[in-house]
Amino acid sequence: MVASSSSLRNHPLRRFTIWSDYFELVLNDIDNLLVYTPNIEYLYLQAVYPMSFIDLANRLANRLNYLSQFDCYIKEMLTRDNRNSNCMNVHRIHHCFNRIKCIEENDEFRIFST
Repeated sequence: MVASSSSLRNHPLRRFTIWSDYFELVLNDIDNLLVYTPNIEYLYLQAVYPMSFIDLANRLANRLNYLSQFDCYIKEMLTRDNRNSNCMNVHRIHHCFNRIKCIEENDEFRIFST
């Protein structure tokens, strides 16, 4: 049996964990994984993230139509002057982001966690 491109882009995986403590994951890396797994209902993401967390949250909400639970530990590596959002903005994107809290914040980074 040969897999078609449409079947590759519709993997039945429902639960997915992406975990990277040491290497920064950028939006395109994460999106390249999720494009093949649109049926995910539960996602755990732990990463050092060099961009705005709100951009990631928007992409997840738009890419994963069946997402019902999201857990995370994200170290957003943006300086205080480069941040464009807070937890309230993230909560407004999708109901599964309501449990996210900013548990640590300084001039160099923030940590978002559930």
